[in-house]
Amino acid sequence: MNSSIYDWMKDGFTLVPNRLIRAYADLNLSGDELILIMYLMSQIAQSQAVDEIEVISNHLGMESQKVFQLLDALLTKQYLSIELRTNKQGKQTDHYTLRPLFEHLDETYFNDKNKNEGPQPIVKQSRDLVQKIQKEFGRPVNSNELETINAWLSKDKYSPALVLVALREAAIHQALNIAYIDKILLNWEKQNIHTVAQAEAQIQVFNNNYLSRKQDQKDLSVYEIPLYDWDELNS
Repeated sequence: MNSSIYDWMKDGFTLVPNRLIRAYADLNLSGDELILIMYLMSQIAQSQAVDEIEVISNHLGMESQKVFQLLDALLTKQYLSIELRTNKQGKQTDHYTLRPLFEHLDETYFNDKNKNEGPQPIVKQSRDLVQKIQKEFGRPVNSNELETINAWLSKDKYSPALVLVALREAAIHQALNIAYIDKILLNWEKQNIHTVAQAEAQIQVFNNNYLSRKQDQKDLSVYEIPLYDWDELNS
């Protein structure tokens, strides 16, 4: 017997929020990225976790490399994230989640309604911070760097302002990379430094001590920019 409407209706439907469609341009999504988002939504609606790139590639008729690039782009834009889930065998595996995208849509909804009177959500703080870091780096951050940045805010509870001070110090030290910024933040945490004022005060003390030592040496013929040796301080 030929397939009937009833047969394919049993496969279910994927509901796409109107807000996602209306915000399509503002989200800076490509057509392929939107298709991938809708595909992932369909898997979530069916309680399926099809995260293998080859499977997604076959379903969407795209090359595996293309799917990988789209996933990486959504991770970079912070519309997609990876979370650990425990399967039936008790093993933890990585799965894609669209939670960041819907948190962003939810945030824009309340902004439009002028109801967002509280502090900025973590996802908004993280997005703004990522943009500033990428501007300083002169390149987009990759997915691993993005996870570290998100962890600074959500897990380590560093303020975006404190991270920006660490970013500035890394730039002065000509070490613009996430690992070096993380080392600075960890050093401050060990010294119980949690605010911008505390960090700036410590930097000022270090600079003053440095200049004092140079004065004692009676050798001010060449002025050097005082720099923290974060590697030494963190060892």
